[in-house]
Amino acid sequence: MIAPAVLRQAVENNAVWCDHVCRLAGVATTWRADAWTARPRTPTGYPDAVTREPDVDAEALLSRIDAGPGCSVKDGFATLDLSAHGFRVLFDAEWIHLPAPAGSRRAGHRGGVRRFEVDGGSVMASLSGTVVGLSNLVLTGADATVVWLRAVRAVADAFPGRDLVGYERPEDLSPARAAGFRLIGPLRVWWRGTPPTAGWGDLRWSAAR
Repeated sequence: MIAPAVLRQAVENNAVWCDHVCRLAGVATTWRADAWTARPRTPTGYPDAVTREPDVDAEALLSRIDAGPGCSVKDGFATLDLSAHGFRVLFDAEWIHLPAPAGSRRAGHRGGVRRFEVDGGSVMASLSGTVVGLSNLVLTGADATVVWLRAVRAVADAFPGRDLVGYERPEDLSPARAAGFRLIGPLRVWWRGTPPTAGWGDLRWSAAR
């Protein structure tokens, strides 16, 4: 059984990634023990809050963000119920984890974000703690499983000794599992208002046409 610590690292890594994107866009963010939040509206496809603990007070969390139409909350542990506050489930997904090869030595890195171009696509990698998170997988024509394998190899070579984490929706899990990833826990994204027709899900495949 995967240790809960790995799940927490995956959640934390995703919050760090969301924080990076928001700060690049000039959006002020706040870190607290229970959640990462952004008071102004975040860029399209990114949440206004990411829970960092399984037990979060919904009202307290919503008071720290713009909870009007278009608000989204990523529940890192799929334990939060926002239905009484006018939210609906946008999608459910699974955190995924690929352990570093046995015996591999961890190289020193201070963090950061890198884009990796591989034959058939690209992926973003963000380092936090002892893990590297994968996001924004883009396919440019190659088979999804092939791109996953190439992307994983490129990121693992660049960050030796680091576990890889990320998340995928159920319908998109097969390529990640073929690349060796394991499921370590559920997450849920809540949305208030009319659901978006495109642009959500920062690990959702996008095809460049």
